[in-house]
Amino acid sequence: MDKPLISCSVEEFLDMAVEKFAQLVSGDDEAPVKRRLVYGLAGLSQLLGCSISTAARIKKSGVLAPAIHQTGKIIVVDADMALEIMQLKTRKRK
Repeated sequence: MDKPLISCSVEEFLDMAVEKFAQLVSGDDEAPVKRRLVYGLAGLSQLLGCSISTAARIKKSGVLAPAIHQTGKIIVVDADMALEIMQLKTRKRK
């Protein structure tokens, strides 16, 4: 229903609540995907199994740009996406 909650009657609100509860119980709504995140160059180096300087070089090259988000000094890496990109990168090399 696209009606604002404030303009709903009690009956309409209860109908929406019961409908939403039924969806949650039946599992129709997909659960949000839990992403594995690693932080900083140290986390990236642990993930890739390399030194911090090599992790910095890989980050600087832009290979993992879709998986890395940086705001100021804070570096957040989507671990699953980074491993997938590295796996595709090594496949292309062969």
